[in-house]
Amino acid sequence: MGLGNAESSEQFLSGGGEMGKLIRSMDWSQTALGPIENWPQSLRTSVSLCLSSTFPILIAWGPETIQIYNDSYRPICGEMHHRSMGMNFRILGQIGAERNPYFDRG
Repeated sequence: MGLGNAESSEQFLSGGGEMGKLIRSMDWSQTALGPIENWPQSLRTSVSLCLSSTFPILIAWGPETIQIYNDSYRPICGEMHHRSMGMNFRILGQIGAERNPYFDRG
């Protein structure tokens, strides 16, 4: 028969190295993004591109700037890595809007 709804809705997360594995293991319903199966197509596409890239990429999505990043970006997080994925970029902010006024323009 085909894949179950939850399984097929997460197909865009296949691969993606360690960060892909971390994203798949997280309970996103506890974040402002909500459950993965409810993510908009634009976010799914962005995350898929992010995870497949060897270039360091951080996505800070929505008004809450929820962080999703790939393996290449992980070293940039440093010791904040374990708290960064799925958290508000400005709260944990490596760069933070207060230190980088260009962030709010994006």
